[in-house]
Amino acid sequence: MATTSRVRYLRRRKFLRLTADQSALLKFLSRQSTRLTPTVTPVTFTVNATTDDLSATAHGFATGQPVVVANSGGALPAGLAASTVYFVIRIDANTFRLARTRQLAAAGTQIDITTNGTGTQTAARQATNSAIFELLRRGRKFNTVRAGADIDTL
Repeated sequence: MATTSRVRYLRRRKFLRLTADQSALLKFLSRQSTRLTPTVTPVTFTVNATTDDLSATAHGFATGQPVVVANSGGALPAGLAASTVYFVIRIDANTFRLARTRQLAAAGTQIDITTNGTGTQTAARQATNSAIFELLRRGRKFNTVRAGADIDTL
């Protein structure tokens, strides 16, 4: 009976340690993504609402990459919202579409954009917790993630 109690105690202790480590990891990821977000340069794009295509010369985005759209001097295209993370569907070097999740981006399911918007539209790479975690999962040392450009390879 004493052995069973000891095993339960050790399992419980290990569980508590793992949940504490997970909490520390989430805090680290949140700090990093907040710190890295403003370091990226936004890309100016135009919208074609009939095809849901966004055009930007040499945008450099990859499918599944997180971005945030913004507008100055007008309104965003209907279907998009400011300060919302979207995921890129790369069509070619100058054209891309946006999806609501990384899985939808991988499947090629884009957001339905109903208007072209007005003013200047921009999209900036977004340092998200999942992007930073993916770098760490791939073997990148945590202390080498120092700038927004460090997450651009995802």
